[in-house]
Amino acid sequence: SANFVSVGVTIDGKNTLSETLGVVSPNANVSASFTWQVRAGRHTFTYTIDATNAIDEMIETNNIKEIVVNVGEESSGGFGVTTLMLIGVLLAVLAVIVIFLILWKKKKDAIRAEEEELRRQIYKK
Repeated sequence: SANFVSVGVTIDGKNTLSETLGVVSPNANVSASFTWQVRAGRHTFTYTIDATNAIDEMIETNNIKEIVVNVGEESSGGFGVTTLMLIGVLLAVLAVIVIFLILWKKKKDAIRAEEEELRRQIYKK
């Protein structure tokens, strides 16, 4: 598991979410939410996991995901289907990134454990 995982979301370069999640277990789904006033046009969403580099990883370059979306004009007030779908997709992408980060750490820990066991066996002889 990973402790105190920092997550961040920027939309069009503006910080929208900066949050630290507690304990994140392997294969867990974790949610973080934010509020964004949807405007028509092209928008760039940037998701960052472990922004503070607190988690030691073999590959640090896979902690950022950028998605560009085009939002059409709403025909009525309030949230339309497009907006709700956009929010759902954004949350799903964030969850996938967190899960990937956790699985990668778990794999790295397993490799370290195997290496340690090999060292013990070599020096035991």
